[in-house]
Formats: sequence, structure tokens, C-alpha cells
Amino acid sequence: MPLRPYFLIAATTILTILFPVKVIAQRLDTVLLQIEGELTESDRTFSEENRLIDFHEFTGEAGKTIGITLESIDFNTYVVLLNEAGETVSENNDISNVNQHSFLSVVLPANGEYRIGVFSSIVNVKGTYQIVVEINEQSEPILSRQALLQVSAILLLDLCIELLKQGDFQTAQDIWRQALDIYQAIDDKRGKARALGNLGLASYSLGNYSQAIALHRQSLEIARAVGNRYNEADSLGNLGLVYRDLGDYQKAITFYQQSLEIDQALGNRQEVANSLINIGFSYRKLNDYQQAVAFYQQSLELFQAIEDQRGETRSLNELGDIYFSLKDY
Repeated sequence: MPLRPYFLIAATTILTILFPVKVIAQRLDTVLLQIEGELTESDRTFSEENRLIDFHEFTGEAGKTIGITLESIDFNTYVVLLNEAGETVSENNDISNVNQHSFLSVVLPANGEYRIGVFSSIVNVKGTYQIVVEINEQSEPILSRQALLQVSAILLLDLCIELLKQGDFQTAQDIWRQALDIYQAIDDKRGKARALGNLGLASYSLGNYSQAIALHRQSLEIARAVGNRYNEADSLGNLGLVYRDLGDYQKAITFYQQSLEIDQALGNRQEVANSLINIGFSYRKLNDYQQAVAFYQQSLELFQAIEDQRGETRSLNELGDIYFSLKDY
């Protein structure tokens, strides 16, 4: 099916309405602070998860409405505003479900010094960022065109999810390539890895397994290069899925095991349970029923622990099928 250009036009229109671009140079009299920074291994950490954090200070006046915009192409931002006593005045993770930058609009409660904490909502993620603090009565974020392009790519990815649900894999693949072009243009490596992974899933759905493997391997390589363990686990799991459908169950198990180990380290119990049941299925196809039962049993216990009834039912059905095949009634 040929690409329908109104998808991209629609995404651009939504951005224009929801995320107007502010030109900082025209509003220098309102800007209190503008910094380009970077989260690195040398930064201080906080919380039990040892998240990297930077702090920036500014002087505020009671009753003034200020806007704090934090953006990053490298990580999902989180911003917190603290008063002189170190108490939280306000905080924000995402501007919206498709805009992973952060924005606060706050009426300052008192005169004095304020501190802004900058960190990633995902543990152990580093990268550059830009923060702008301004007197902002309109309560609108100041986002760069680069950040807006990143949001447009996310909108395109969300659109592709809907197309996949409708079974329109070819159009989804075409639009994912548009998102990939955007990520490449703004040098968003994490976004590029996600787009490549999604393209791999579309290729898999269209039965193009060799292309799916190539795309998932590219996604895996980028995820490892930038240290994104979540994307790394996803890419490994997707490779396991392709090799499983190709009938190479031993190779599928290898990839599933690697994905499992990462998700265990991240504490991602849902994905751990999914990997366990996928490994069990592969062992069953190899007629190694003892291993299959062991992994199905582990998946069952974990699905029960996280109260995933659908996963629990699937594990029970798989166990029942094996015992039926073994005539163990």
C-alpha cells in the first residue's frame, strides 16, 4: 500500500497546536536561567537507585509565575524544583504521554534561592540536556525544534501501533521509516534503536524474517552502544521471536536467555515472565519436556505474583498441553 502523506501532515499539525515553538532570543528579558548541561558518571547520585542528578540555582521572587522547561534527546527527563530548605515545590516527568520532555509552571511561594534538580526517569542513563527558566505567565514550555521533531517521531510511532492493530503492516512500516529518518536527522540514537526495532516487528509481521533479523541486530547494536538496557532486552527478545518462528529453537533460547538476564537485573518482572514462557515453548519444540515444564512452572509462579491472569492462564494451558502429550493425566 502506498504511503499516505496526510499521516505526517496530521502529526505536524498536532505539534503546531499543542507545542508552540518559543524563540528565546526574542524574550531575553524574561529568561532567568538557560543552561546546556550533561549527566555523566561523575555527577552526584540520589535515591536507592543511584540516579545521576545535576542541580542548578536561581533567585526567585514571591508571587511570580515561572516556567521551567527541561529537554533532552538522550534521555527521558525528570525535573524537580526545591526551595531553600530543600523541600519539593513542584516536579514533573513528562509534558504528555507523547512528549517525554519536562515542564513546570509554578507560582513561587517566597523570595529566595531555588534549586532545580535534573535527572532521568530511567536509572543509569546519561546524556546532554537543555534547561530554561523564565518568567512565564502563559504557562507554556519552551522547546527547541529538535525536541519538537522528536515528539513528532513519537506521534508517528504511536500512529503505527494503531495501524498494526488494524493489520496494516505495510503502511506502518512506511511510516516507521519516516520516524527513523527524523531520529537520524536529530541524532537521537535511542529513538533510532526503537524505530529500528519497530521496523523489525513490521518486517516480521510481513514474513520478511531476514530483514527483521537485520533490523533487530541494528537496534541491538545501538542499544548496547548507548547503554540502554531496556532496548537491549527488547531487541534480544525480538530476535528470539524471529528465530523461534524460523524453527531454530536453540538460537531462540540463547536470545531469550540473554533478554531474561537483563530484565531480571532491571527488575522488570513482566518481561521476565514473558521470557520464561517463551523459553519453555522453545524447549517444548525441542522435545525437552523436563526443561519446558521447569520454565513454564517458573513463569506461572511469576505471573501469579504480579497478578497477570492472562499470563497465568497461558502458563497453565502450556503445562496442561505438555502433561496431556505425556499422557500424565
